[in-house]
Amino acid sequence: MGSAPRIALASVLVAGIAAGAGAGVAAGKSTTISGKIKGASLANARVVALGVASGAISVKAKAGTFRITLPSSFTKKGASLHIVRANGMYVGPIVLARKARKGSGTSENQAGGIGYEGLSGSVGNLVLGNITVSGGAGSPSATVPTGSVDTSTGVPLRPNGRPLGAGELGMVDSPTTSTDVSQGGDPDRDGIANAFDVDVNGNGVLNAQDAATTGALASRFHPFLFSSLFVPYAQATSSNAAAFDTNVQQFLTVNFGVAGSGATTLPSVSVDCQGVPWCATATLQSSGYGYPLGTPWPVDAAGFHVVGHRLGGADWDIGLLPNQPTTGLAVGSVFRFILGTKTAALTLGPYFQAPPVLIQMGATPLGDNRPPSISVTRTAVTMTLQRPLRTPVPGAETGTAISMGTLKYGVIIQEPPASTPGRPVYCPASAYSGLSATLSRTGDTVAYPMPYGVADSAPDALPGPGRVISFTVDLTACTNGAGRVPAAAPVTSLNIGVFAWDAAGNNVSTSTIPLTLQ
Repeated sequence: MGSAPRIALASVLVAGIAAGAGAGVAAGKSTTISGKIKGASLANARVVALGVASGAISVKAKAGTFRITLPSSFTKKGASLHIVRANGMYVGPIVLARKARKGSGTSENQAGGIGYEGLSGSVGNLVLGNITVSGGAGSPSATVPTGSVDTSTGVPLRPNGRPLGAGELGMVDSPTTSTDVSQGGDPDRDGIANAFDVDVNGNGVLNAQDAATTGALASRFHPFLFSSLFVPYAQATSSNAAAFDTNVQQFLTVNFGVAGSGATTLPSVSVDCQGVPWCATATLQSSGYGYPLGTPWPVDAAGFHVVGHRLGGADWDIGLLPNQPTTGLAVGSVFRFILGTKTAALTLGPYFQAPPVLIQMGATPLGDNRPPSISVTRTAVTMTLQRPLRTPVPGAETGTAISMGTLKYGVIIQEPPASTPGRPVYCPASAYSGLSATLSRTGDTVAYPMPYGVADSAPDALPGPGRVISFTVDLTACTNGAGRVPAAAPVTSLNIGVFAWDAAGNNVSTSTIPLTLQ
């Protein structure tokens, strides 16, 4: 199931979004920008220059001092500067200039008003001086010349002077109808460029769960992160936080790659991990990527991590096992993609922390001490599930986990233990009935790799006793597409799995649920 369409992560890994890594337009001579980031914790931070349509240039500061050169081929108009910690965590944008609110009586460099983050097309060499970081945004001590700043588009500043989305990875209420998913775009004007924004259109729905965002990306050439978390039934507990960490460490797969028109013409794809700690210890998810299972993530001659073609497919794709608990997989980690001669950026968004947990079969509650097999009737199998959990967005959400809405669900029949394995067996939407209030059928198609039958309209929320869904599925209506029905008599036992998907293709499941058919 790891070959779901590649849009973005999060999420499980669901994800932040970057796109449009096409050819840049020559913009005159090269430009050098220098400064010093204040603060001991940022002494070895990176500064990333992000182009609007393409290009992500990164340099590492030494004792806070940095010097970044934008070549003549880099499109400078609208490009923005961003700070990333030495461990790869996104800090925020550098606000180059400010304009006071009319009638406020404050100067341009004081709190409130409008902030400008973009460079102009005619920007010259800049010395920014000391850069103070507060509230998730940087402010230079030197005055940036008016002719070097793009003042055509500004972003509103909060009373404390920071952009709306600063310190929150862009997870703020700032809705827009724009479908701009370009790498350096900021359609919701929250001050966080799309490459680092977990909610690019400001509608309160994470990119990976938002069909509007994933639809805008579908036909584009774009890098992606997506993930899978498949947890065996016996380990899919409903209440043990320590088990969530164990399951993520054992079973979470993260896929890096690039898809869309133009992906197959790339001579190579690699990833600059920018100091993210687990990149040094990640191993390959399967031998389907041309490397032995469990071997370290390969690097190229430049020291960047290699993304290989998926076996039998055209897209660049590699599946990794980070081998980390949730505490070691930080939401907001920034990766730089090297796409042949082009570059792009992408940020790790929230990812699945726990699968859809089966808590009741029919009228029988199931605790964390699971029976070895569950007796059910051959047709009317009614399931009550705890919704999957994801990691929160730092700075924007409270708690240790978020109960996920806006997902699609499906039941997959795994082969009876004594039978010869065949094609996967999916349950079409017509097999589902007795849907709880927020569920609806998605259609009657039985299709791989997303064989879902029902969709959940509930929003994300904090976990709680009421965060459950239920449905009845007729197992005898589930076929392998060739007329065979595993649940038909005389079979007496089989295993099923309950899967959930977001709009970006991140997927999660409780698998190998053992049933005894009556």
